[in-house]
Amino acid sequence: GAQRAECFLKIDTGMGRIGILPAKVDEFVQELSAHGYGQSMNVEDPEQWASCVHISAAFTHMSKADEVCKQYTRQQLECFAECTRKLEPLSSLLPMRFHVANSATATDHHVIFDGTCAKLFSEYAHMRLGISLYGFYASRDLDHDRTSLRPALSWKTRVVQVKELPPGQRISYGGIYETSRPITRIATLPVGYADGLRRLLSNNPEQPWHVLVGGVRAPIIGRICMDMCMVDVTEVPCRVEEDDEVVLIGTQGSERITADEMASALDTINYEVSCLVGRRVPRVYHSALAPHHNCMRSIVHDFSFQT
Repeated sequence: GAQRAECFLKIDTGMGRIGILPAKVDEFVQELSAHGYGQSMNVEDPEQWASCVHISAAFTHMSKADEVCKQYTRQQLECFAECTRKLEPLSSLLPMRFHVANSATATDHHVIFDGTCAKLFSEYAHMRLGISLYGFYASRDLDHDRTSLRPALSWKTRVVQVKELPPGQRISYGGIYETSRPITRIATLPVGYADGLRRLLSNNPEQPWHVLVGGVRAPIIGRICMDMCMVDVTEVPCRVEEDDEVVLIGTQGSERITADEMASALDTINYEVSCLVGRRVPRVYHSALAPHHNCMRSIVHDFSFQT
């Protein structure tokens, strides 16, 4: 038979993005009550449309929970608590859960849910993890010691060509890098800015961006191209050959390059880095429980991007 359509109700307590405003909650409740919310389903009467709906959860989004000062977050909590009280005429008819915890709120819950907000923790215990599913912290200002996260993704590629160049040879577009050693070994990688490896990481002489190859860091030289980039592997202890694994984000041997490092180099946040990797880069899942498709948003366990 027919079933009620389940939905979540979002309340905008201070994000300013989507959701109904706290001042409109009373009006919202009255509107649904007037149109049969919680009553026997009546699919025939358009005036009783609300009888076909079940608001199974109401939630809000914390916009500053990743910062040191939690005052604004607590204000949002208190505002949301008042809204949930206004929703009681609906929640008394059909069960309704409440949740507020994004990754930052979940990580620092012991700081946020204190004082006057302590009693709310058990009521809002459900969590909506986002960046934490990647094993990333929502910001540097959170308590990393209390919650231990392990990065759940890596981004890898393989060497497609290795060549030895004499001094005075220019590399990539614009020729902004020139070889100076008697012999410079260059490894070409099949990954570029069309794949999400930002051109801003190109050829910074003061702080060059590196990849991992042979278990050590090797600098990208010259400008990153649309589909390729070049790496100086002259000082890599082992002899780098075609088809050798290269790590852009992740671990190789005892070395690690993190999404946070890349975010810092790009003057952005790890959220953006996790979204940069292009659709044409295959997703390879490393768990029997992982989904059997290539949707980046369906991260459950360890996986890697392989270019």
